[in-house]
Amino acid sequence: MIQLLGTSITDKIYNTAISRQYTPEAAAAIAATISLEVSGTTLIPYKGDRYRKYADYCERKDSNPQLPDTQIAFIFDNLSDYNTSKVKYAKTIDDGVRAFNEEYLKKTLNTTEFLTLTILANEINRLFVEEA
Repeated sequence: MIQLLGTSITDKIYNTAISRQYTPEAAAAIAATISLEVSGTTLIPYKGDRYRKYADYCERKDSNPQLPDTQIAFIFDNLSDYNTSKVKYAKTIDDGVRAFNEEYLKKTLNTTEFLTLTILANEINRLFVEEA
């Protein structure tokens, strides 16, 4: 079973990103995006090839696919399969939000979505950086 550091999904995503050497801005952008993507027990709905990779990952790790810790660990393992340097080394929240959504999720954000994620990511970043 996979266990990540944190008490909430946002904590776990942010802490996992930081532990994997993502910038604080990238960590906040990823946490904000995933927090708004949550649908039931699924953090990010997978389809096609990525779903098969997730199912294989869960089987290899002998982990429950419904658990948030499993889903978060997979996201970061799966990110390494992509050219994610734009995500990992984002210098601003705006860059992190754009990169994670466009490069990893393959999603183009409209202005409202972008602003919503940016506001949330800035708040997450402020909370984590000020508490550090």
